Amino acid sequence: MRFKGWIHIYHISILPTLVSPPTYYRKMATLEIQFANETLTLWRWPTSNDLPSPFDIPHQTAIVLKDKINRPSETFPPSGMVVSAASLGPHNWNTDIAGHLGIPVVLKFATGEENISLLQREATFYENELRRLQGSVVPRCYGLYQGKEDRGDCGLNVSTSCLVLEYCSGHVGGHAMTCSEFKQRAKLAISCLHQAGVGHGKLYDKRNILDLGYRQGIRIVDFAGAYLHECLDAGPGYGMDHGYLGGACGELESIFSSTSKDIESRGSP
Repeated sequence: MRFKGWIHIYHISILPTLVSPPTYYRKMATLEIQFANETLTLWRWPTSNDLPSPFDIPHQTAIVLKDKINRPSETFPPSGMVVSAASLGPHNWNTDIAGHLGIPVVLKFATGEENISLLQREATFYENELRRLQGSVVPRCYGLYQGKEDRGDCGLNVSTSCLVLEYCSGHVGGHAMTCSEFKQRAKLAISCLHQAGVGHGKLYDKRNILDLGYRQGIRIVDFAGAYLHECLDAGPGYGMDHGYLGGACGELESIFSSTSKDIESRGSP
């Protein structure tokens, strides 16, 4: 059986040495990822150069603070996806204050041809269709980075990708939304996705709809399974005082139905 790889976070105890990048990579921005005992350096994916950056300098450092934040109770890697929380700052910044002054981010790694392709696809959505929704409906995206690792224990050079996203969690700057407010704003956010030409594909998973509190609102995450979608049913006003009025869109139908339980519970990161 052909091994297709997993989307996962590398454990610090098995991080190998990164091999030298191709010549064209050396002219690009870099991301240095610092684990407790190891450092991994990746180079920016060429087609993600237009994604917003929190800094005016090309080289950045991400210091991993916590591993497996979204599924801490599961055995690694059952679902094929685990994320780590990190603090993002300029290259070679002061690690002693990383948890205080850095930008909170999520690092999403992929290995294996199929999963790297999914991560590239997700980054492309953020760069294009989702660009105007970043920071309001979806997380901010700070770029996709790639490289190769020399895994000396098995003699393989393994291609690796890392998508850097805004960390979205908790009721930031305000109290939690009521159940009715959460459902209303979640429906509006989903309508915004469809108006932008994107179908999510996995909104049945409550962990993909996050409640950031009354002031910050809703964030929809995980676009690895997203698809281009020309929706004729997601018009202005849907998700506000009235529900979905019926139409051909199956994703909206399932979410806006008055009997749907899909967004009864808040998602969690």
